[in-house]
Amino acid sequence: MMSTASIRDSLLREVGNLPPVYYSEVLGFVESLKTKKQPTMPETMLLSESVLLRDWDIEEEDNAWASL
Repeated sequence: MMSTASIRDSLLREVGNLPPVYYSEVLGFVESLKTKKQPTMPETMLLSESVLLRDWDIEEEDNAWASL
C-alpha cells in the first residue's frame, strides 16, 4: 500500500504530465471531491439524541438493562 506522501507525489506528477486542456476538468473534479458529503453520523441521529435521552435515561431503563 502506498503512503499518503507517495500518493500525493504521484497525483502531482500525473497532473503535471497532463495537457493543459485538462486542468480545469481535474480542478472541477478535485473541488467536487472536497464538497462531497463525507460519511458521517446521520443528522437525524444527532437531532433525536435529546428526545431519546428523555426516554432512555430513566431508572426503569437502567434496571431493565442492569443484568446484561
